[in-house]
Amino acid sequence: MAASTPFVGTALTLAPGESVLITATGAISYGSQNPACAGSQITPNGCRAEAICPVGGGRGALVGRLGDGTPFFVGKSRIIGKPGALSLGINDPKGRVW
Repeated sequence: MAASTPFVGTALTLAPGESVLITATGAISYGSQNPACAGSQITPNGCRAEAICPVGGGRGALVGRLGDGTPFFVGKSRIIGKPGALSLGINDPKGRVW
């Protein structure tokens, strides 16, 4: 998924009372003007050397959103227990290309 794509649907919609455990592995790569965040070893927790992102957590971190709600940090692991259609994305300023 490109960082310029804000969120991608997961085809998972949680009903009231349901929860899901998200676990993420792997790494992404992207360019950055900050050498600490450039390259291909950015984990789902992101690079905390850059604090310019819309969601708390590191740049490049895995983030989620339920419906059109407020985005939230997922990182390597998070339990989601609220209803809504789950989308996932990359913590990056919207529309910014590095």
